[in-house]
Amino acid sequence: MRFWTPSSLMACVNKRFCWPIVSGLLLLSANLYANTPWAQLNSNQRSAMAPLEQEWSSYPASQQDWLLQLAKGYAKLSPEEQPRFRQRLKAWSNLSAAQREQIRQNWKKLQSLLKHHNGSR
Repeated sequence: MRFWTPSSLMACVNKRFCWPIVSGLLLLSANLYANTPWAQLNSNQRSAMAPLEQEWSSYPASQQDWLLQLAKGYAKLSPEEQPRFRQRLKAWSNLSAAQREQIRQNWKKLQSLLKHHNGSR
């Protein structure tokens, strides 16, 4: 079995027989990162992601994948925790990109402070 590296693919691009291979790899990679339609989500995923149903199709595949990873833990939450999860998910999605980035930066600073504080004991 031959493993294709970026350099071997680029060397192969100039040869006519490689175009089917290259185009096939491009199609495969496009399918790996294709958006997941709402209708293809299972019932647990739809329940967890319900607050995002209207905008689901507008999210890039990478963000959908990340959200579906979150949904895996949803079933493990208690019935009391599940509505709180959905509320927080909706609140997060309503924030602007700048607001989310600011929250991420603040979280990193907090983690750094806690690490420093716990390390000085």
